[in-house]
Amino acid sequence: MPNNDSSTSSITESTSLLGSERGAKADPKAESWSDLKPYIWPLISSNIITVMAGLNDGTFGVMIPRLKEHYDISNSTVSLLFLFNAIGFFISGFLNGFIVKHIGQRATVYTASISLMIVYLFALTGQRFEIMLGLMVFQGGSISLLDAAVNVYTANVPMATLMLNILHANYGVGAMISPLVGTAFLVRNITWRAVYGFLAGAAFLNILSVMIGFSGTNMEQPNEHEIEDDDTDELPKARIAIPSHPIRNSVTLLSAGYILIYVGVEIIMGGWGYTFLTEGRHGDKEMMGHVTAGYWAGLAIGRLVLGYLAGRLGEKRTITALTITGGVVLIIFGYAESIVIDSIALVTIGFLIGPMFPTTISLVSQLLPRHIHATSIGFISAIGASGAAVLPYGAGLIADQYGILSIPLVCFVMLATMQLMWTFVPNPQTINI
Repeated sequence: MPNNDSSTSSITESTSLLGSERGAKADPKAESWSDLKPYIWPLISSNIITVMAGLNDGTFGVMIPRLKEHYDISNSTVSLLFLFNAIGFFISGFLNGFIVKHIGQRATVYTASISLMIVYLFALTGQRFEIMLGLMVFQGGSISLLDAAVNVYTANVPMATLMLNILHANYGVGAMISPLVGTAFLVRNITWRAVYGFLAGAAFLNILSVMIGFSGTNMEQPNEHEIEDDDTDELPKARIAIPSHPIRNSVTLLSAGYILIYVGVEIIMGGWGYTFLTEGRHGDKEMMGHVTAGYWAGLAIGRLVLGYLAGRLGEKRTITALTITGGVVLIIFGYAESIVIDSIALVTIGFLIGPMFPTTISLVSQLLPRHIHATSIGFISAIGASGAAVLPYGAGLIADQYGILSIPLVCFVMLATMQLMWTFVPNPQTINI
């Protein structure tokens, strides 16, 4: 650990994206809060970025009814916003490694942050629906690049599992704030465009945070040949072979698929869940906006509480237990006609599924060598996060065809698919060294 009086250059080295202080098999029990001192400002900025991402994703739910009314469109048509958002996620997911290689990780974060604010400023003007669809591509792409960057950085600092859960808990905080702000605007008949004004202001503060937090921080991936021997010593003997291209790695592909479905469940429940409660169960719009905020609060608390337990009790068994329990609560959510029970169930689902994303990223960082973390975790985050767009679009089509009450069944099938995939993810605790 660097001395507090170290020069700027040594501080920069110590806060490197994939610095030598933390290996793929670093012992979390040997790390302490004092080890995080050189990483404080980049971590603060990373957490603000995830709050921004949460603000972005949490907005859709309360805006769906107003957008349908403004543009006079159906559930399936408004779902195109999710689809075009997904296109941006997919493009960024495949180009993330290329972009980072050519302009650097820090420049990528700067560019994506500025792009996001520009998107909100255009949306603030209330463009035609076709133009809004185009803006969604850039919005999804920007969020994808930011999400990938902060996940890669945080996965490689001391106490990474806890830091990842805090990072993703703050996503839940942002997603909790958005429904409250959006509902406050909409119930007072303030135009939906004001929500984008709020997001543009938040995006500006995010840019300032990025400029301060990542100033002087070396976020670049180390050269593979510089650490190849070190990786060889750290990796378990039974670890899977790493192909020439890290995206073709089975752990990378399996984890990306798992996270894609997970984020789909997360956003469907947080987005269409509001429509389910207001249109399907005829709940009060303002109160259901608060329930939606409670769902995101549950997500944030779950990532802190259950994420900590996952690190202590074992990631594999903890996530399995949470998935099964979440499935049971989803059944209650779908069949109970009481608005009170449904509201409690929605918040509970958020609490149970909360730690799944950060726990998976932590697991991957233990399974894969450091020199492919930037590409692999970046790909998982970007492609996985596209589930926030493409799967809610599909859910909208199903809701249009079979009714909004079909949403819980859709999420139940997705959870079951996740559990099936989870059984094939290796457990680093059982790999022989």
